[in-house]
Order: sequence, then structure tokens, then C-alpha cells
Amino acid sequence: MKKRQFTEEEREKLSNNPVVYSVGKVSVYYTEEFKQKALREYLRGKSARQIFIDAGIDLDVIGDKNAVLNLSEWRKNAKIAPIRMERYRKLKDAYDKIAYLEAENEFLKKLEALEEEYR
Repeated sequence: MKKRQFTEEEREKLSNNPVVYSVGKVSVYYTEEFKQKALREYLRGKSARQIFIDAGIDLDVIGDKNAVLNLSEWRKNAKIAPIRMERYRKLKDAYDKIAYLEAENEFLKKLEALEEEYR
């Protein structure tokens, strides 16, 4: 199946969008920032169609299916591991802080008990 070529007017309209990196005759290339933001929104439950509409992309120009196909491809290629590692690190830091504060509380209780003995 042959891809439809964009008109010069469509290419210019797409090129002026800040989430578009560049526009070829038949392809649109998006910024990495947009790809990552789109993936985050998609993982939170927003539809591919709505993500592209919110970004100012005219779905009549790129096609409804391309929004879904792009997100599907980005999801396959995404490095989800760093996102998971970041969540893991934050969770681990929180657990470490809780453990530290609990130990500090126990220490302070013992210190207070010792001070009571010597009064």
C-alpha cells in the first residue's frame, strides 16, 4: 500500500507545531519530549487520538490510525526500564528514610529513658 504524500500546505502546518521535529513527504517525525509525554499520558489512560489532538496535530492530515500506530511503535521502542528504575529508586529511598526515622525514634526513646533514670 502506497502512503499518501502530504501537500506543501500540510507539511508547513505540521512543521509549525512544536511537537514535530521534521516532516518528510510521507512521514512526520516527532520530538523525543513529545514521544515521552505521549507515552506517559497513554499509560495513564488517555487515548492516542486525544493525545495527538491535545498536541495540536490535525488527525485529518496524519490519519487517525497513524496516531495509534505511532504510540504503539513508541511503546515497543520505549525504554520503560529507566522509568521503572526511577520509581524503584524513589520507593527504595522512601523505605530507607522510614527505616532511618524509625531507628532514630527508637534511639530517642532509649535516650529519654536513660535521662529519666539519672534524674
